[in-house]
Parts: sequence; structure tokens; C-alpha cells
Amino acid sequence: MSDSSADRPVDVPVGEDPQEAKAPNNEPLQALHSGAYRNAIDAQGNADCTVGQYGYMNGPLPGGRYPASTDPEKGGGSHTVFDNGLPGLSGPTYKMRELGIKNLKDVK
Repeated sequence: MSDSSADRPVDVPVGEDPQEAKAPNNEPLQALHSGAYRNAIDAQGNADCTVGQYGYMNGPLPGGRYPASTDPEKGGGSHTVFDNGLPGLSGPTYKMRELGIKNLKDVK
């Protein structure tokens, strides 16, 4: 169900695999990943493709206001990710490495 009026962010109950969890109707469960579209380069032009390298983290990461819960009605803290800007650079994606692109200066 797509609804943005919830009091808590969409989440998978604690103890369930967020990659495999299903609702009773066999639809996949969802968890909020609000930091998904980060900058692909740092201030110096170096590649930092965290999401492109690793996909979504299972979470939780600090920053949420709700604790982890086994109750599906009290989600919002079990697998949510509010900021996946990990410290350091994750480097270029596989294809960028194949093409020799490590920095914005390498793009012609």
C-alpha cells in the first residue's frame, strides 16, 4: 500500500529478513531508506557510489526516532535507514572501474 500519511515510517519487524519478508498476502514488505540518492562524487570529484556498489543496507542505522519492534504496527526502527552516507569513499562502480573512471576529471 502506498501511503505517506503514516505516523511511523514503513518497516519490516525486527527478526525478519528485510530482503525476504512478506506480508500475509505474499507481497514483499518494505523498509524506509531515505538516504538512497546521495551524491555520486565528493567535493574533489572522486567517485563515491555507495548505493551503486552495495545496494540498500538492511539497517537499522542511527537517526530514527522509534525503537526496533516485533509488532508490525509499531515499525520504524527495525530496518530503516535514514542516512547511508557512510564515512569514506566507496569508489567507482564496476563499470566505471572497467572504463578507468575514478574522478570527474576522467570523464571527457
